[in-house]
Amino acid sequence: MDITAALADYMRRLDKDVDEVLDFEDATESSGGCETCWYEYAVVRVFYRDSRGDNREWVYDGSFASLIREL
Repeated sequence: MDITAALADYMRRLDKDVDEVLDFEDATESSGGCETCWYEYAVVRVFYRDSRGDNREWVYDGSFASLIREL
């Protein structure tokens, strides 16, 4: 099983309407409203097609390594 199929199976277990995972990417988000409370965190963006044929995006809060461990 390839990674996109494994991601699709995982998302279905989370009750997401996933027909096919198209792509995914690691990203770094940042938050905080000031210099002293600003921080960064890892996310994984998963781009997929639902059963109606619409392209969607789901964001996993964590690193790609954490997501792989979930699979």
